[in-house]
Amino acid sequence: MDSRRSQIGVVVIGRNEGMRLAACLDSLPPEMAGVVYVDSGSTDESREIARERGAEVVELDASRPFSAARARNAGFYRLLEIAPNTAFAQFVDGDCELVDGWIGSAIAALARDEQIAVVCGRRRERRPDASVYNRLCDLEWDTPIGIAESCGGDAMMRREPFEIIGGFDESLIAGEEPELCLRARREGYVVERIDAEMTQHDAAMERFSQWWTRAVRAGHAFAEVSHTHSQPPWTIWRRETRSAWLWAMLLPLALVCAALFGVEALCLLGLYPLQALRVYLRSIRYGWSRKDTALFALSCAVAKFAHASGALRFHLSRLRGERTSLIEYHGEQGASSKERGSKVVELVNQYPQPSHTFVRREIRGLEEAGFEVLRVSVRPTREELPDPEDRFELERTFDLLGAGVVALASASLWSAARHPLVTLGAGIECLRMARRSDRGLLVHAAYLVEACLLRRWCLTRDVDWVHAHFGTNAASVAM
Repeated sequence: MDSRRSQIGVVVIGRNEGMRLAACLDSLPPEMAGVVYVDSGSTDESREIARERGAEVVELDASRPFSAARARNAGFYRLLEIAPNTAFAQFVDGDCELVDGWIGSAIAALARDEQIAVVCGRRRERRPDASVYNRLCDLEWDTPIGIAESCGGDAMMRREPFEIIGGFDESLIAGEEPELCLRARREGYVVERIDAEMTQHDAAMERFSQWWTRAVRAGHAFAEVSHTHSQPPWTIWRRETRSAWLWAMLLPLALVCAALFGVEALCLLGLYPLQALRVYLRSIRYGWSRKDTALFALSCAVAKFAHASGALRFHLSRLRGERTSLIEYHGEQGASSKERGSKVVELVNQYPQPSHTFVRREIRGLEEAGFEVLRVSVRPTREELPDPEDRFELERTFDLLGAGVVALASASLWSAARHPLVTLGAGIECLRMARRSDRGLLVHAAYLVEACLLRRWCLTRDVDWVHAHFGTNAASVAM
């Protein structure tokens, strides 16, 4: 083992991992050929922590989109520069700790057969009882021992196959490990999961929204990778993608159609608990407790909706010719609003108008107090504006309806795909308002579409507050 240790390099990737990165680097065994840490735009002390522990630090250029695939490739090729004799690369995520003895187990497995390109073991959640979401992560990683189709972010890979297949696909924002394993298997190599403890992971998931975002990312990966590899026999994740469309799109649509045509639709709802029961019975063989098996089965049923949301997000981006931004369930740790100055949207039904002198004074007062004020009008101004200050305000104002039908429709689809629960809640509120108003459902549905565009516009500008000056339709849009 000692003779091979000098041929093993380690690539650690991370973003704002802080002390989790320190624990990760401290867990690495000594006498490795080299250790490279790749940082994807951290705003904390991660880079300094890595340098203090002797790791070679690679800082990714922020002019290109960050991705785990890009980070791992950069780390691998930098490892070859500082340690040209590297024959095996151990990839580790910065929120994981390597288990003592794993390196020896992995090398022994790779030595058995040169066709084995990738070896992985058991990744465990460090605090599985801290939340049900951490527990679900731990269950998800309990995969069968033996020849496998894919690995996760933690794995040891042989250098030669990695170079032959060209490393990770940097166009993917998620699912890059199974995609790499697919190409390796296509070249005749083998992926194996051995019966050995590999890493301990710190998911730190305490909220449903984090679990949901992680599931959306998985759905995006299912759709993107299955779309890329759609030709038999080397297909992947087609069943997962089709299942998401069926349970989260087609079946709800069938429920709505049945209700509209007076057909009994409640019986269709019974398919969801039956699907959860099916997963429960199928998962008994893993040897989990009944509670864990039931939790896993329920999560699989709910995750279909998140997977469909991620798949829809991928296909919308593909049709627009855009690349989806990273989907991170840990969240960003950027500058606070105090550090960068709060941004406020002044939302008015129709702005500016000749009678809006007092609104201009309010905006000026906020700006003098240090706020950045963004002007938004629900409808474009049609009146003549003799006052030069009003004309100046008009040039600085974004109007929602003036953005056009395409922008409104695109924002609505984006909202439904990226934030389905928020959009559903807004739709329910829209129905409640319509029942109490003499304007009817159609007008309030228009408010909802305008709200989707406003929300997307605000999110891209890091807005902190939305202020509706008048209690009219602008207030309804803001709410």
